[in-house]
Amino acid sequence: MAEQITDKEAFLEKIAGRRHVNGGAWVIVSKDGKVEGVGPRGGSISGNLFWEGAYYCRTIVFDDEPMPENHQAVSLDGDTVTYTRDRGTGSSMTWTLE
Repeated sequence: MAEQITDKEAFLEKIAGRRHVNGGAWVIVSKDGKVEGVGPRGGSISGNLFWEGAYYCRTIVFDDEPMPENHQAVSLDGDTVTYTRDRGTGSSMTWTLE
């Protein structure tokens, strides 16, 4: 059963610093809030995270193009983490943690 991650401390303890993998894409969210990785077509991913209420919020740049800031619900089920956009009401992306 998936556990909702609703605060920065739980996120840092259980998820940060681990490589997130989805197909050919990967990212690492470091404990200092930096996001770095490679997208599905080989382009770079970089950015920052912060917390607002119960939501993981991120600003990222994908292939030199800034993406809109987004606030996401986070759930963890074993080594699978799911981020659901728009405060848990939007589309989801699931990653395997290594």
